[in-house]
Order: sequence, then structure tokens, then C-alpha cells
Amino acid sequence: MEENRLGMIICGFSGIGKTTLGKKYQNVAEIGQSLFRNIYLDKSAYTMDREHRKNIRDGVLPNPEWPMNYVNKINELRKTHDIVCVFTDPELMETFQKLEVPFVIALPDKSRKEEFINHFRERGQDEIFCKEAREAWDRRIDRLLAMNEDKIILKEGEYLEDALLRLWYHLY
Repeated sequence: MEENRLGMIICGFSGIGKTTLGKKYQNVAEIGQSLFRNIYLDKSAYTMDREHRKNIRDGVLPNPEWPMNYVNKINELRKTHDIVCVFTDPELMETFQKLEVPFVIALPDKSRKEEFINHFRERGQDEIFCKEAREAWDRRIDRLLAMNEDKIILKEGEYLEDALLRLWYHLY
């Protein structure tokens, strides 16, 4: 990465391959939000797999430092990575807009709802998560599409890595 250049932030929809991309490429960082957003009363939550931590509903308090603690970490990672992948959290994206931090939104084509619900189930999300995701799908996709930021729309069968390579992003 060039000195003094900040990496691009991609706010990506659930299940598009942000974590996979971050694990596979050195110039990509992926950072989950739960440990920044929440304070867990059960300390075992801090060592458990992130996908399973998403199923915790009891003993979770909001972190009063959210979202600025997360924004600060993202900005640190932008100094050392070409791409930083985060979730499409409305409060986070609103904070980026207020601070004039540029970001791109990556989301699946709206027609891929059932494919993604099945993907959530396969990666360990519980039925409550899947039911909520199904009920909110159209509203969430429409909200993201209505935003002014640039978008990466994932075609059928495509994940974030595929789309970035299709768009000629250099991953290494």
C-alpha cells in the first residue's frame, strides 16, 4: 500500500464473504463489530466464534463508546490495508457520512434472498436470526440501494471476492 494513502472501506451485507476475503488476502482487513458494539457479561463470549456470538441475546450491554471506537479501529486499518470490510450497519454508515469518511456498499442482488437465508443457516446462524433476516431482507436491501454511496451489486452465485476481481481490484 502506498504511503499516506488510506484504504477503501467496504460496508458489506451479511454473508457476502467479508470474513473469507479478509482471511485470504494480506491487503484486505475484515473486522467484526460485535466486540466493539457490545459488552458481554459472560466472558466466554469474547473467545467464542464470531458467528456463534451473533446468537447471544442475554447478558449483552451496549458499549457506550460505539460507534467511534469502531470507526477509530477502521481508520487505523485503512493505513495498512487497501480494503477494510465491515458490516452495513446503519448507525456506522451514518457516522461515516457525518465524518465525511468515504465508503462503498456491497450487497447481493435482491433476488438472492433464499440463497442467503440458506447460507446464514449453513454458517451457524440460529432460526431466530434467519427468520429476522428473511422478514427484513427487502427493507434492508431497499435502504442500501437508496443511499448515495457507490455500490457493488453481487450477481447470482457471486461473493465479494468474485465481484472485486470482476471489477479489477488488485487483491494479494
